[in-house]
Amino acid sequence: LADASIANRASKSPRYGISVAALCERLGIPGWIVDMRHDAAHNELPSLPSLRLAAKTLLAFLGDRYWAEMSRLRGDVMTKAL
Repeated sequence: LADASIANRASKSPRYGISVAALCERLGIPGWIVDMRHDAAHNELPSLPSLRLAAKTLLAFLGDRYWAEMSRLRGDVMTKAL
């Protein structure tokens, strides 16, 4: 959710000079999820099956990009400590 906070600030502050879509693309978040977020914020809420698919996709994204790396780093630290 920290990325969402950064994206929110980026969309409102000209000093960042980057759109939410561009920031999410850099992070590797699928464009259809960015579009869904935009629609939910500015139009109508997506269907429940669409939201579930987005949640599963983002959980997999976090698992691959964040949690796996944190686990790897934690393992490296634990190995060095022993």
